[in-house]
Amino acid sequence: MYSKLASSIVHSSLWSEPEHVRILFVTLLALSDHEGFVWGSRVGLERIANIHYPVTDPDPWEVLLGPDPNSSDLLRNPKNEGRRIEEVSGGFRVLNYSYYRALRDEEVRRQQNREAQQRHRAKLKGQTPKSEEETSADVSNHKADKLHKPGSAHAESDTDTDTDTESEDVLSSKKEPKNDAEHRAVPAAPGTGREIELMGELRAILSKKEMEQLGGMWRKRIRHCSKAVAFAIEDFKLRQSNHHKPIKNCGMWLTDRYSRALVELLG
Repeated sequence: MYSKLASSIVHSSLWSEPEHVRILFVTLLALSDHEGFVWGSRVGLERIANIHYPVTDPDPWEVLLGPDPNSSDLLRNPKNEGRRIEEVSGGFRVLNYSYYRALRDEEVRRQQNREAQQRHRAKLKGQTPKSEEETSADVSNHKADKLHKPGSAHAESDTDTDTDTESEDVLSSKKEPKNDAEHRAVPAAPGTGREIELMGELRAILSKKEMEQLGGMWRKRIRHCSKAVAFAIEDFKLRQSNHHKPIKNCGMWLTDRYSRALVELLG
């Protein structure tokens, strides 16, 4: 069992709390089951977290159990009022645990794209998809062959292009930018198919009135970082597929996810 620790935690209001509060919360995450429950008493869990603090310092339990007006989770789940945990019979439950556990990070998305591309190509050729190890071996052998071919002044450059081709998205004919900074924040040029595609998906989620009022804002966001907008939409679809309660304010929820994605992509 493991818990996903989102890097956005260091940008949250929790990270401004004293050290013993942060250590206790991370310990609770590490001990949580797949639904976010942690079993044990306060004394026992403090012993596991190995925290010690003067009585004059804030009680970490009261901090985590209490509301936080500065928490970004207020946008997603206002009824919790920014609380991180709640007390249950026999222990505690980490609030919003299932939400963060369901989020897929960028590397998972890239891996899924590679696997989908491989299945797509194998289907076209009528072959059984190769394992990731076999694919890596094929790419390495291909690169070695090209490097040893005589009469090619650009052999090494060519092999880089071939390797990039292996990670193309099934749904897009465009290659991922080689430059890491460009890859982390990919803008969409005005009027391109990518912008039209994302605006269409937003219209399917948001009401006509919202799109009339905020359509220009979303268009600017797509042009600034289309990948962050795409991730927000994907997380919305993932949440819907997991049969969570309906989102009351989809525009605000998407804005929150877009902001988090920007932090992940731009650092």
